[in-house]
Amino acid sequence: MKWGFLNIHKPLQMTSRDVVSKIERAVRPLKVGHAGTLDPLAEGVLVIGIGPATRLTEHVQALPKGYSANFHLGQTTETDDAEGQLSAQIDTQHLTRELIEQELTHFRGQIQQIPPRFSAVHVAGKRAYDLARSGQDFELTPRTVEVHQIALTKYANPDIELQIECGSGTYIRSLARDLGEKLQCGAYMSALTRTHIGPFHLDSALQLDSLPNSFRLADLQPLLLHPMLAFTESQRWVATRRAVVDLQHGKNISSDALQALHSTSESQPEIPTHVCILSEDREMIAVAEFCMQTKLLRPRIGIPQHFLEAHPC
Repeated sequence: MKWGFLNIHKPLQMTSRDVVSKIERAVRPLKVGHAGTLDPLAEGVLVIGIGPATRLTEHVQALPKGYSANFHLGQTTETDDAEGQLSAQIDTQHLTRELIEQELTHFRGQIQQIPPRFSAVHVAGKRAYDLARSGQDFELTPRTVEVHQIALTKYANPDIELQIECGSGTYIRSLARDLGEKLQCGAYMSALTRTHIGPFHLDSALQLDSLPNSFRLADLQPLLLHPMLAFTESQRWVATRRAVVDLQHGKNISSDALQALHSTSESQPEIPTHVCILSEDREMIAVAEFCMQTKLLRPRIGIPQHFLEAHPC
């Protein structure tokens, strides 16, 4: 396989772009991109797409994410993390483990969350962090995000450690800020480790310093992970041979031409919006978008077969 994903352990103080640049130098002229920015203050899983896999990074970003986060209670900063200037200090003597766990119940499930003022979200065509740095007054719109799990794992007033499982678009800094408000003492995120994105886990991530000083694509080849990992099992569907030919020619196909790759019941499960199409030989063929009204699937991303080896599921 000449393209795919790398599961990288991004170290502290390194930007996500730094990691991309390091890989780019080794694999030119192949494209390189990452799936989900990690700030310099954070470390952990950073999924790197190489070659045509860069077109699949948005699907990796949509996968559930896991974090180990440290919050410092009793202080707030302008950036909601340890890099920002201290903006308030409040006593934390009233805090107990029971109170913190009680307030954490408000942060499970679908919640409304306002992104940090120092973030990359767009406000009237400009980045929020640019507006914040220039001292401009602006409002950020709340967003619906999903927190699957948030658990208190360590408590040593004024510091806590949390294990968080969440969906795409969730700001951990905002969770710190909002929990601090609930506890009436303020808080900021003091440390963050991303433990996984979907099937990409920290315990199997590549340490950059383990590579040779002048590594090349050949050094990375054995480490490349299959692009199909950008999709959950429910998104992987097998198409008939005729449907595969149609997809490769850019034609829409009927949902009747698909069979769920992993189905535990006699009836077919519902087809998701984005589908990873496999051939009967279990080769990845395309990424398609399903229209519920027409029951047709439209090819969105074609997979270059001359780059891809067969990869059984």
